[in-house]
Amino acid sequence: MMKNLIFLYIFAGLFFSAIISCKKDVQPQTLTALTIINALQGGDFLAANFNEQRPAAGLGVPMWIKYRIYSPNNHLSLPSKEQPVLIYKIPDTNANDKPIYKMSLNLSPNEASTLFLFGTLSQPEMLLVNKKPPFHALTDSVMGLRLINLSPDKRPVSVKISGNGTDKTINNLGYKQVTDYLSVNATSATTDVLIEFYDQASGSLLTRYTLKDVGSTNAEVNKWRYRNYTMVWLPNDAQGNLADDPFMVYDF
Repeated sequence: MMKNLIFLYIFAGLFFSAIISCKKDVQPQTLTALTIINALQGGDFLAANFNEQRPAAGLGVPMWIKYRIYSPNNHLSLPSKEQPVLIYKIPDTNANDKPIYKMSLNLSPNEASTLFLFGTLSQPEMLLVNKKPPFHALTDSVMGLRLINLSPDKRPVSVKISGNGTDKTINNLGYKQVTDYLSVNATSATTDVLIEFYDQASGSLLTRYTLKDVGSTNAEVNKWRYRNYTMVWLPNDAQGNLADDPFMVYDF
C-alpha cells in the first residue's frame, strides 16, 4: 500500500511539473497596431471583417468605418500574425456578398500601421503605411503632423503650414504620397495653425483649414500638443461638396 502511494505521489509530481514546464514554454502573444481609414469615394459606410469568409448570418460584429471620419474604434491592436481583412460596402450592393477589398496582412510585432482605403467603388485602391509616430518630450511643446494626398482628382498639391513658430512648405505632394511627421510648434504663444492647400501646377489656393487652440494651456481644450496626426488631403465630403473641416486622423 505504501509503495503504491509513493508511486502515486511521484506520478502526480511529474504530471504537474510537465504542466508547469509547458506553461513556461508558452510565449506571450505579440501585438501590432492597425488603423483603417475610409477615403473611398462612394463608400459612405464600410465594414471590416477579420474572418476568412463572411458569416452566413451577416457580418457578425464588424468594424464600421465612415467616409472621411476618424473614430478611435478604427484603431486596433491585432496579433502579429497573418491577418485576413475583408472590407464591405454598407448597404451591400455587390452580388454574392463580394467584398470591395480582400487582403491578407502580415504585420510585424510592435508596428504602427495605417491602411488607407481610397479610389472609387469601381476602381478601389489601398495603401499600407508602416510608420511609428514620434515621441514628444514635455519640454518640446510640439505636435507631429504628416500629410497624405488621396484626392480623387489625383493632382499634386503644395501645402503651407503657418503658426507662431512654424513656417513650413511641402511642395509637389503627389497622389498616394505621404510625408514624414513634421514638427509643428504648440507652445503657449501659439494660437491657431493655418494649413493651406495649393494646386501645384497653377499655384492657385484650393482651400485652407485652421487647427484651433494648438497652443492652449488648457489641457482639456488642447488636443494637439504632444500628439501626432495625419491630415488626409480629401477635400470633398460624402455629397461631393468642399468640406468645411479637415480630415484628421489621430495617430497617438
